[in-house]
Amino acid sequence: MLEGIIKSIKILSILFILILINQDAKSEFDPYLDYKGEVFSNLDGGQKRSTQFQGVLELGINLKKKSNKFHISTLWLSNSNDPSYDLIGNYNQVSNITGEAAFRLYRLHWEHHFNEKFHLKIGQLALDDNFMLNQSASLFLNANFGPLGVLSANNLAPQYPLGALGLWLGWDISATNSIQMGIYDGNAGSGQDNQDGIDFHLSSSEGATIFLESNWSFEDSKFQLGSFIDTGKVFNYSNNQKVRGNYGLYLGIDHVLKQSLNMFFRVGYTPTEKRNMNDFYLDLGIVGDGFYKNDKWGLSYIYIQV
Repeated sequence: MLEGIIKSIKILSILFILILINQDAKSEFDPYLDYKGEVFSNLDGGQKRSTQFQGVLELGINLKKKSNKFHISTLWLSNSNDPSYDLIGNYNQVSNITGEAAFRLYRLHWEHHFNEKFHLKIGQLALDDNFMLNQSASLFLNANFGPLGVLSANNLAPQYPLGALGLWLGWDISATNSIQMGIYDGNAGSGQDNQDGIDFHLSSSEGATIFLESNWSFEDSKFQLGSFIDTGKVFNYSNNQKVRGNYGLYLGIDHVLKQSLNMFFRVGYTPTEKRNMNDFYLDLGIVGDGFYKNDKWGLSYIYIQV
């Protein structure tokens, strides 16, 4: 862990100096610090009755200059507590910030806006910054309300708390319709073997993960249709051998029932079920405004087929 902290501090220091050297009156320099903490208690059943705390600190810098944006961020996870594994013993992760304790480089990328319609990001990316997003579902802490289980349970492509080399392209066709595509290193590693966040696995056997997603709006509904392909070698559970290739499809809907009430529905499917721990995923829920300003309440359901 100490080596990872030293490496990350060196990277941050060098980049910070370069930013200051290139900064001028027309640049926007925006450092930020964000901390999230969670407390989970298992009152009965499961692995054991206990309480756990986990927290994550994100430190980052944004530098904007005309149509360009440079971003760097690091994560510090203070402990390796995992309430799903340690307390409950369930397959579905109840926390969306748990991970291996480390101080690591998370994102490091350059972003360019060619005009109001075309956008590019290249560098060290996390795919869940752009893909499988649903505004209503993001209210919930459960990790599967981010990337769907058909991806997060089956694929080592970069997603929180790890980034990896990648390229993202976005096209805003109109005010209500957009398309995006991403190509990422097929294996960002695990929290245990990628403590500093810069351990890349570029090879033909690891392959790449490619995303294509379309988002469009119609009256009070927002729709999302996407697919992903893994070109690397994956484990075939039917014969305990590695085979090349995997893919999946997903659909999302976010609908306004009335001014203060939304409903959402998402489903994911991987036809190559023998190559996946989770071949079918579904979640749905409702989200409404609370009794006080900016408060929200929600009720949701998840089904995972393993």
